[in-house]
Amino acid sequence: MAIFCGISGAPPPRTRRTKFCVHIYNMVICGTLMTEATCTAKTKCLWDTDCELNAAGTEIWQIDFMSAMTAVSQSTAGDACEDITTETACTTASTCVWRQESGCMTTIATAEAALTAISAPAGVQGFLGVYTTGSTTCAPATASATTCSDL
Repeated sequence: MAIFCGISGAPPPRTRRTKFCVHIYNMVICGTLMTEATCTAKTKCLWDTDCELNAAGTEIWQIDFMSAMTAVSQSTAGDACEDITTETACTTASTCVWRQESGCMTTIATAEAALTAISAPAGVQGFLGVYTTGSTTCAPATASATTCSDL
């Protein structure tokens, strides 16, 4: 999970960064467990129809993530990107990047500026960066070993 936690610049308070990263890590681990027995053997996991992070862990990472997403979408650049409806117009805007499945969104740098302004945890910034890269550069239509090598 170092990719989520190793963001450049001055990190926010360690406790917020650590909680986010730990719960994202636990969410990934829970998602890999395929049986009820292996899932429920982990105290941070919950079995429903499959294995997922328990409600307490999910709530912790979602609060930070949702506040970050709100900050990005309500920023001037984020709002402008969301209003663009064509790929050509989106890729012409230097603060935006086209997402194959749902349209125009902010670039990683634009999102990081908005997240830094609200002191979002570094783990949230890293998670959003990986999400943006995965949704744009590594989208199924454009994925290759070259374009996704930074992941």
